[in-house]
Amino acid sequence: MKKIITFCFFAFALCFGATNMNAQTKIEINKVANEKANELKKVIKFNDNTLEDVYQAYKAYGNAKKALKLNTNITEEDKTKAEATLQENLKKALTEEEYNRYQSTL
Repeated sequence: MKKIITFCFFAFALCFGATNMNAQTKIEINKVANEKANELKKVIKFNDNTLEDVYQAYKAYGNAKKALKLNTNITEEDKTKAEATLQENLKKALTEEEYNRYQSTL
């Protein structure tokens, strides 16, 4: 009986730890997206609505990179698609002039 209870305790601890690790990566993705969006805001000087759109674009890019890391069969094409999606989302969020300034900072 003690062995079953001990086993259940360790199984529960492993499940709880895995959930915590997943939450940690989400926090890290959000943090990186926030930092990148604020860096761009300092350079390009856009408004807060655009800041939110840029943040969402970087957040989606971070989530895509995370999904690619978890997938064992990733190709260069998959990485290129993630980059292209980021650029497309940024192009939608920024005006043409702002996007040109963004391109010049790369």
